[in-house]
Amino acid sequence: MHTRRLALAALLAGGMLAVGIMAVMQEKPVDPVRTMPTPPPSDSARSDGLARCRTVTEADPDCAALWEAERRRFFGQGKLPTSERTSRAGSDE
Repeated sequence: MHTRRLALAALLAGGMLAVGIMAVMQEKPVDPVRTMPTPPPSDSARSDGLARCRTVTEADPDCAALWEAERRRFFGQGKLPTSERTSRAGSDE
């Protein structure tokens, strides 16, 4: 009686091991190489300006404006809020 239980347990364990090995072998390999997308050619002037501003050690208003524009572009705040647009549009008339 104990022999049958032992054989059944071994068979069950072997089956579970085989299923586990098959599952691991069927996993798709992960692509370890990821490339960064190259910026469009129109961004080269902006990139050159940012590269220059990275090395500036004194306060430079041009660099401050460039970094502010880059933050707005990165965070998707490139357009003025509606309230600022309407107040500026009314002042031009």
